[in-house]
Amino acid sequence: MIVRRGPQTWPRSARWIPAVSGVRCPCSARRRPRRQQRLFEELTVTKTYMAKPGTVEPEWFVVDADAQIVGRLATKIATVLMGKHKPTYTPHVDTGDYVVVVNADRVRFSGAPAAHPKHPYLTTKMEKKIYDRYSGYPSGRKLSTALEVWERKPNMILREAVRRMLPKNKLGRQMLKKLKLYSGTEHPHQAQCPQQIPDHLMP
Repeated sequence: MIVRRGPQTWPRSARWIPAVSGVRCPCSARRRPRRQQRLFEELTVTKTYMAKPGTVEPEWFVVDADAQIVGRLATKIATVLMGKHKPTYTPHVDTGDYVVVVNADRVRFSGAPAAHPKHPYLTTKMEKKIYDRYSGYPSGRKLSTALEVWERKPNMILREAVRRMLPKNKLGRQMLKKLKLYSGTEHPHQAQCPQQIPDHLMP
């Protein structure tokens, strides 16, 4: 888009500048020397690509979360779910891909290793990190450590880490539905022919 300047701000070097909405320029538009023609070509603006919801074709990726740090893995998964790894990323459109995570119960936190009969990668941070939830009633706040959450719902730790990195609106909830978490090495999505996630998208 070309903006018409005021009568006091016309540059001395450019004697012809195109007008907007039918307003005539102070100079005659019949004469266009080469120098003024180059100025007109430089003022043109390139349009930005915006994806449309009906034209997005998502892909399927498989991630092995065995011995992966929760936060570093969650940032990469959230990037793929939002579609920020693509040049066609559009903030108001879901341009991301599906992510299938196997061994989601074997993620780990940073910190000193500790012994546990069931978790092979237990660290001291799992015993210190606190998750809180609120029921909505007075005195309804409940606190639990990461180890207690893992014993009750093993996949909830990675799911919560990814959810908090997505937009907090309807679009973010739609993106979270494309995350499939499974304990163990098997998943029921062989029909979608998921591919192994590229190395540059892994922590």
